Amino acid sequence: MGASITSLTVLLTNLCLDWPSGTVVYTRDLALELQWLGHRPIVYTWLNGQVGLELAAAGVQVVTDLWRVHVRPDVFHGHHGPLVRGALLRFPDVPAVVFCHNSKDPWDAPAPDPGIRRYFGVSELCATRLLSLGARDEATSVRPNFVDVRKYTPKRTHPPRPARALIFDNYTTADTNLPTTKEAMARAGIALDAVGHNLGRVSAHPENLLSDYDLVFAVGKAALEAMAVGAAVVLCSGPGLGPMVTTASFDGLRAKNFGMAALADQVTLDGIERAIGGYDPAARPRYGISSENSAASRRRRRNWWRSTRTLSPKRRLQALPLRAELQPAPATVASPQSVIARPRCQWSPSTGPSGLGRAGFPDR
Repeated sequence: MGASITSLTVLLTNLCLDWPSGTVVYTRDLALELQWLGHRPIVYTWLNGQVGLELAAAGVQVVTDLWRVHVRPDVFHGHHGPLVRGALLRFPDVPAVVFCHNSKDPWDAPAPDPGIRRYFGVSELCATRLLSLGARDEATSVRPNFVDVRKYTPKRTHPPRPARALIFDNYTTADTNLPTTKEAMARAGIALDAVGHNLGRVSAHPENLLSDYDLVFAVGKAALEAMAVGAAVVLCSGPGLGPMVTTASFDGLRAKNFGMAALADQVTLDGIERAIGGYDPAARPRYGISSENSAASRRRRRNWWRSTRTLSPKRRLQALPLRAELQPAPATVASPQSVIARPRCQWSPSTGPSGLGRAGFPDR
């Protein structure tokens, strides 16, 4: 059981907790929200670093070895297949929910397991990938990304035309969309800055950055973060270009996680000029306000936890809207030690750990 009858111990897994990629920031924000709600998050990672130290300073336990988890979790929230597998072997009778954040990355492909009760993709494309890997249809659905809007200060003014723009994307390089975007912004008389892992500049706290800009080129969670301050957002990442997000297009694009499936065009001068031509301060969505009532959603969550606080952790999980089946999983006939042992992990910005893809980049 968890630490007490009124709270849950939640084990989260994520490959990396170093530089602030999409899944890293997602994991950090989720852990802090769980802690704020009175639960006990524990984060298991193979590569600890900047963000892991931030979590530890906030009182969240971060481990790189599952044998250092001395309390049985009540539930797993899993990212990245090998770490999910290790957690299931370490605690074979604990129910798990897993998330897929990337429709192509080999690390973001959890193999079906009896211990996994629900499968979530952050986009329709990610959910389709889970189904292709063998996830049960009735246990698979889309659960879009989120942003903690409490941290974001909305822009005070919205000029009739953008004056400052930002590329906020880890896939942008000098060989993809950066030169073309620079030229388009120069033609339009808009000052341009760029932040992204491949550009040598990252931001673990975009809430301190984004409100300075009228226009942001981003995808995935980064796009939501820009919308949280009220900036206009053009979906753009690497060589791919999508539309400007408006209140009318928000719901359809969110089903695609504002990601790869929404990037239908190549980055060209004409394409960028058409996209920014749709700039209209009155039509830009403010995530958490105009697109969905985040404050009311948080109140509903808090009221739900309070109303079930007298239940056991298992009963509380049964009451979740997920309606997860919580029958004990069959015992796994395998050596936990052989799978849980953390391999030596060499990190490369271009290939990710052990050369298996760019794991942890913005949600696609």
